[in-house]
Amino acid sequence: MLDFLQLISDVAKQTPFFFKNNEITYRLLLPQTIEINQQPSLIFTTSTGGKSLCQWELFVLLNKPEYRQLPIYLQINEQPRPVFGFKLADGKAWLN
Repeated sequence: MLDFLQLISDVAKQTPFFFKNNEITYRLLLPQTIEINQQPSLIFTTSTGGKSLCQWELFVLLNKPEYRQLPIYLQINEQPRPVFGFKLADGKAWLN
């Protein structure tokens, strides 16, 4: 998590974050803590509609001491998917 915060700190504050899988674009919603493989983790709920979180919203939501050592996941089709970073394209950040 701490590495992810450092990476997004260099991104423009209004940059929205997305994830694309099988030509479906997912928007990031709110994070929550859960256990994945018996390990505390942070998972983002996702949606195919609506507004996605922007850099400044992610930074505010994630910049908590209790989150710093947690791995990050996305909830895609009821399955957790790990986040490995992101790339910038077309004014958006696309999670890997």
